[in-house]
Amino acid sequence: EGIVGTVNNVLRCAMEAAYRDGRSSILTSDLAFAVDRWAIPSGHGTSNPFANWRDGKPSEPGGSDL
Repeated sequence: EGIVGTVNNVLRCAMEAAYRDGRSSILTSDLAFAVDRWAIPSGHGTSNPFANWRDGKPSEPGGSDL
């Protein structure tokens, strides 16, 4: 699978979340969902780098920029 395959699967999961919500673009919250729903359970990490990001901005002070 490799890095490209992993990124593809995360983006696909995020795209499906956006589509279900009736949107034509992916939000950072969709990426957070995809990492929680697919990447971590599949063994591609133990934490979510998007966890503190919602709607393109940090959800708490001191969040890092993407």
